[in-house]
Amino acid sequence: MGSPLPSLQRFASLDSQSASSDVKAAVLAVIEDLRATVERTHDTAKSRKAIANLLDFLNGLQVGVHPGRSELAHSISQKILPLLYNQEPAKPIVVDNYQHLQAENMLVGYLSNQFAETLSFIQGQHPSHPGHGKGRRKEAVPPFCLFTPVYATGLRDLISQLLMARFRTQQIEKNIYEPMKRDYMGKGRNPESLFDDKQTYLDKTFCELFIWATEIEQTLNYRKGQNMPVPEDKNSNESQNYSKEESLVLELLDKLKLHSENNGYFLPRSAGFKLIGCLYQLDKKRFLKTFNELQNAVTHGEDHNYILRQVDGLANDMEPIDFDIIALSAYMIGEKKRCLSYGVLQDTCIGSSRSRAGMLEARPLISAELGRQPIHLAKNVLIAAENRMGNIKEFEDRLEDFHTNIKDISKLRFDQEINSCAGIFSCSTVTQPLAAWLGDGGGKEDEAFFRKQQAISAAKKLWATPSRN
Repeated sequence: MGSPLPSLQRFASLDSQSASSDVKAAVLAVIEDLRATVERTHDTAKSRKAIANLLDFLNGLQVGVHPGRSELAHSISQKILPLLYNQEPAKPIVVDNYQHLQAENMLVGYLSNQFAETLSFIQGQHPSHPGHGKGRRKEAVPPFCLFTPVYATGLRDLISQLLMARFRTQQIEKNIYEPMKRDYMGKGRNPESLFDDKQTYLDKTFCELFIWATEIEQTLNYRKGQNMPVPEDKNSNESQNYSKEESLVLELLDKLKLHSENNGYFLPRSAGFKLIGCLYQLDKKRFLKTFNELQNAVTHGEDHNYILRQVDGLANDMEPIDFDIIALSAYMIGEKKRCLSYGVLQDTCIGSSRSRAGMLEARPLISAELGRQPIHLAKNVLIAAENRMGNIKEFEDRLEDFHTNIKDISKLRFDQEINSCAGIFSCSTVTQPLAAWLGDGGGKEDEAFFRKQQAISAAKKLWATPSRN
């Protein structure tokens, strides 16, 4: 995949004036070329790197409105990434003869259950959570990873592969696997009680593991952000010259992303090993204290500014991801009148920094959640517009969901996401008036009614055509 594909060159020549049929044809051509290239290559690691770089390029476009950017990125995630992991050439079945395999599986199960319980707690399913049994915010977009139980199954797959790669050492065997086999399994004792006896050692070891993976991930992200070449590694046999450790971290994150795509939940780029480490160390007592303080600010606050000051005070006293986890739970879970409002969540996010880059760093999860909402809502509108059965009520409802969001979102801080929505809408003649609305000033409210009516009229006209299949 070293030379540019002709279809990519044609795709790059598209602009906001391109016909929707041309956009779809260009996206389809790129996907077919990528599929053929992946199937021909014998170096899947190199293909993964090339696809990852292409996705980063598409997601990082900031100039103008490219009509096919979002659609191509989504199609690559849906149609090409699975080829790189699920359809590799068949390999001989290898029996894992690791002598401590049973003990390793029990450790995987123990750690996975901890994550599942923590996520269940954040989702308000535990009785100690203040929002338990009191409702959950209804949304028209796929769930954020923290608020779906399916995320825990993706983490279990990641943990299994991570421990297999990093924990088959003399130190782990001496401290965990051998004592489990000798002193627990061999004497009829519950092997899982070893984990309680070794809790301090396991906490230290797991934290070191997640810090190790986080540092590698951050190094890779920095190198990618600076457009730095991948350094040569004389000890690596892989053609793309990532070290063995870097390749492991990249593959685990890619597979977790693929899991989210296949299971319909949102996994932002900021939800990497840093988040995983924070989930493992989540202080539930502090979570409850902060959650209650957030609810009290909402319930007893005199006005929006008072609530915002209280929320900002709590945010400034915590690590960014730790606060984001609690704030998102307070936004999603509990009685509506006591939940954090969209406005407070956004103002807390924007007020965390004077720049977009600083905001993304200070509020990594909240900014990801706010930024993805209009894009996913725009996709819902496009899906309804392209529904051949022609459900005008569904189209109007999805259009209203999008309008409600775009009316409230910060046009300055989330301008890139608004541009992405314009690109999505440019893919259909029905939604092209919406693309014009967003492109001519970022969705001004005084134009909303007119542009929505144009789109609804275009939909009715399309669905009234007798030749429609």
